[in-house]
Amino acid sequence: MRDMTLVKVRDRLNWLLSRVTYKPEWSFSVKIYEHETSTPLYLSIQMRVEDTYNKGSWIDVESKHDLPAHVLQDRVWGEDDDAGFFIWVRDQIHWRELHEADEWLRIDDVMVWNPHLPHVKITDGRGLISNNTSGSYSHRVAQRIREMTP
Repeated sequence: MRDMTLVKVRDRLNWLLSRVTYKPEWSFSVKIYEHETSTPLYLSIQMRVEDTYNKGSWIDVESKHDLPAHVLQDRVWGEDDDAGFFIWVRDQIHWRELHEADEWLRIDDVMVWNPHLPHVKITDGRGLISNNTSGSYSHRVAQRIREMTP
């Protein structure tokens, strides 16, 4: 029973996503996790983006975003809120774009905010510069920027 409900919810959300367009080579779908998780459905954002580590090269990326429990519960109980779902999808696009911005933003060709590293680390694109765990991430980034300023 649970699996049938998930399939119906997934299919309904994918129908809604078929109405969504964004950038060329970006697509959206809701998928069911293959393994048991606390959130059984996720939004898959699939995109082709320029590789920030190998400029001029393009890579295919899938970004997974767990479907919030309230969206799933509303749909299981038949209380569709399409507007709320579209707003949530928009929020996930914004999160993804912020991630890309952090990869591309450089100071003196140094990637200061690397979204692929834990927030206690700052990288120059070639390797680890700082692994100082004291202070906040923003404080460490500000300190690194000051060090870079002539």
